[in-house]
Amino acid sequence: RNGDSALNGGLNANYDYDGILLSNSEDEIILLDGSGAIVDEVHYTNAWPFGSGVSMEIHDLDIDNNINTNWYGSSLTYGDGDHGSPGTPYDGSMGTAYSGTLPEHFSLSPPYPNPFNPETTLQIHNNIGGVLSLQVFDANGRRIQTITDSWIHPGIHEVQWNAQHQPSGIYFIKLSNGHRSQVQKAVLIK
Repeated sequence: RNGDSALNGGLNANYDYDGILLSNSEDEIILLDGSGAIVDEVHYTNAWPFGSGVSMEIHDLDIDNNINTNWYGSSLTYGDGDHGSPGTPYDGSMGTAYSGTLPEHFSLSPPYPNPFNPETTLQIHNNIGGVLSLQVFDANGRRIQTITDSWIHPGIHEVQWNAQHQPSGIYFIKLSNGHRSQVQKAVLIK
């Protein structure tokens, strides 16, 4: 939404930062590339996830914005007592309920055994919960199977791929979360 209440449904924006007006009640910020495709977006409401008046800062742009441990709060006060504000320098304080380190991303270990016949084991190291897709592609780049496309809890997970109905050849196994991916090669020998 923009700051013109005649064009945004009557919403009065509470912050004006370099011509960008942000509401205290709810709004969304959508970042578009030159062709108009969405690069990133964040939606917010008037609920304060880290207590009253805390301004939020995302820690890692490659992690889903909906993961609350990826957000940190400012401890600097501004204006009417809000902690932080657009344009206020971030002071490095991590005034959040989360005291651990920000988790690294997922990884896919090389399959074992490899070469294999007909089954191989894949190990997923997932340090954050989230939807992960594990897909198998043949040497021509055709997706031949989706092993999983679902929420994976944090931890180390083993998944078996049974290729008994596939011909001998080289296969590529891709683990992705929509923002990043990792690929491992597997060789099926019958």
